[in-house]
Amino acid sequence: MAYSSSRHQSEVMKRRDLKASSFLKINKLSDIAGAEIIDIDLREPIKLETYEAIISALLEHHVLLFRNQKLSKEV
Repeated sequence: MAYSSSRHQSEVMKRRDLKASSFLKINKLSDIAGAEIIDIDLREPIKLETYEAIISALLEHHVLLFRNQKLSKEV
């Protein structure tokens, strides 16, 4: 099940006090922008809390990198 960013954005903003790093392993790539999300398989369904943490990380770091993903054309 995919989550719409507009559908959950207000809830994410309410919960921004919860750091994304409490749900995700994040490696900051630069002082300006960018972070790597580690140990997540985007082929698998994600929990709502993980989705919200990814959105929070995106809002904080502006650019996210997910290395070594093996995505099919269907995903």
